[in-house]
Amino acid sequence: PKNIADWEYTEEEDGTITINCYKGNETTVIIPNYINGKKVKKIKSNSYEDRNGIYETSIWDDSICSNNKMTYWYSQTTIKKIVISEGIETIGNFAFMCSSALEEVTIPNSVKNIESSAFNGPSSSITSIYYSGTAESWNKINIDSDNVNLTNANIIYNN
Repeated sequence: PKNIADWEYTEEEDGTITINCYKGNETTVIIPNYINGKKVKKIKSNSYEDRNGIYETSIWDDSICSNNKMTYWYSQTTIKKIVISEGIETIGNFAFMCSSALEEVTIPNSVKNIESSAFNGPSSSITSIYYSGTAESWNKINIDSDNVNLTNANIIYNN
């Protein structure tokens, strides 16, 4: 991507990339499927450690979030649209938690797992999901039950 400095990521043992953090300022975020020529396979939440243990937070860097905090998550109030690129297979726990401005998400047919609370939060406003596959392939995705904001949105299939 042109905005490589906006991403924090980890190179996994298998040579793929896991995205851990976005710190850019776009209102539409396109999550890349390659970084430095390596395939992005997973979007994983950030994490931090304190004296009580390790906690997972959303993919949003604190610097681009509002000061409104719910438990461990700062509210992301400016990003309205996320486009997840083809090839990404897993959207990790809490990845887009507390994205209060988020209205639209594009999910590719390559996604196989949407983990716990990936799209949840009390102020989530997702209205539309654009899915590049069919209703049949959508129903094969392993979507954790803690994603009510996602599953209650209008899903538009690419038939």
